[in-house]
Amino acid sequence: MRKIVSAVLAATAAVAALLGLYAGAPATAATSAGGTAVTLKVKGCDGCSITPIWAPTLSTGAYWAGRARVVRGGTVSFPMSRQHTHGLYFVVYDPRSVNTDAETLAVTRYAGARIGSPVNAATAAHTDRGQQCWAGTTDASSTLRLTVDRFAARGVTGTRGYAIRPYFNPAVQPFGHADNLWKGTMGAQDVAFCKS
Repeated sequence: MRKIVSAVLAATAAVAALLGLYAGAPATAATSAGGTAVTLKVKGCDGCSITPIWAPTLSTGAYWAGRARVVRGGTVSFPMSRQHTHGLYFVVYDPRSVNTDAETLAVTRYAGARIGSPVNAATAAHTDRGQQCWAGTTDASSTLRLTVDRFAARGVTGTRGYAIRPYFNPAVQPFGHADNLWKGTMGAQDVAFCKS
């Protein structure tokens, strides 16, 4: 699980603010020039909330967090500027899962997976490296398919239940470095920058 030192974020917050890219800064509407709509077709996580976060490089410290939206009928959509899709990742939260003391991130591509190829549950569960960031789109709209598997787990307090394993299926073009996974799941306790 990656944890970015909070002091680094604090030092770069001023830069991010000047650029208008700090968390909470409004995204350009999808209907305006340079805008897009990213739709996720979600399997296995109705009622979950998903938050898009743009965080391409730690060196600049600039990031943007979109508004969390709830999956209804297997679909959720996010209007944003196209520039925010390059280096974008998604935090997936299932209110019924156990507390693992980390945010769960959707995996764009597991190590060894071919872009555009289906990913089966066994491969996802037993792969120990993967990427969370998406290379993005220049289109006015884009649809990605997200699978969310559940597996038995204990929370930080010892509570038995399940954790989730979200991954794009088929695999999509990633951006940035790969990171270690736990049972095929990626987590973060702070902003998960795509690259150093």
